[in-house]
Amino acid sequence: METQILKIEYEGANTFINIEPLSDLHVGSKFHDKAKFKEVVERIRHDPSRYTFLLGDLFDMTFPDNKFYDSETVDPELPTLEDQFQYLLKMLLPIRHKILGVHTGNHDERLRLKHWDNIVLRLVRELNRDYPANQRQFMPDLPRGPIKYLGYMALTRLVFVRQFESGEEHIDSSFDIFTWHGGYSGRRVGGNLNNTEDLAGNFSADIYLTGHTHQIVIDKKVKVHMDQNGHLAEIVKVFAVCGSFLRGYNPDAISYSEVKGLPPNRCGTITVSIFPYERRIQAHE
Repeated sequence: METQILKIEYEGANTFINIEPLSDLHVGSKFHDKAKFKEVVERIRHDPSRYTFLLGDLFDMTFPDNKFYDSETVDPELPTLEDQFQYLLKMLLPIRHKILGVHTGNHDERLRLKHWDNIVLRLVRELNRDYPANQRQFMPDLPRGPIKYLGYMALTRLVFVRQFESGEEHIDSSFDIFTWHGGYSGRRVGGNLNNTEDLAGNFSADIYLTGHTHQIVIDKKVKVHMDQNGHLAEIVKVFAVCGSFLRGYNPDAISYSEVKGLPPNRCGTITVSIFPYERRIQAHE
């Protein structure tokens, strides 16, 4: 399990920071929704307040030795693994300064476990690479240092800082974010949410983000505590299952969802909004 502490500068009161995770892209599948993925990437790119985590299953990795392999579901525009890698790298480089960490998922792990090739770690290294000056306009610098490969599960502390003209910094608040590709295998959204909320029993955080199931579900829980002045106060915790960019049902090809009779899910993700000055959080689709 990985940990990291990241500093994010912001302007102060009335400013909020958005976290919009990218989960379960399944690049390489014919059912990867390129248009929706591009829409979300562009939103992250052009919104100065918006950041992301990559939550795994970035690649589909359904090889001929897999029982669900179907040559008709391979993306004809990205027929090889190298094509898929270059497509994803090209999409992510313009927002590399917005990526707070990168997870692997069970589909990505197929390549590492069977062929000793960690393609997600390779992706992280390419995102961190120092590119020639003539390419820099498309590849912003990394203000917080190298993007970290987070494996399957991680805790990230975001520390929110205001910078004054004098050069002095003031830390207003910090939030701990638990991120995990996920492992829930049920079909019911309620069970998925229960599984995500149960994480709070073992891992301490303010925000819990998971993927894997392709479902989108958000909940908040309030805990009552005594603040530093001895007064009753509330702590809000956010739980979210962060969606997918894989369309389950499509014409002219049989998908895994169709074989298994899985419920259709909306393509896209969620957003967690953090108000550092007031130490508030909320989440929405």
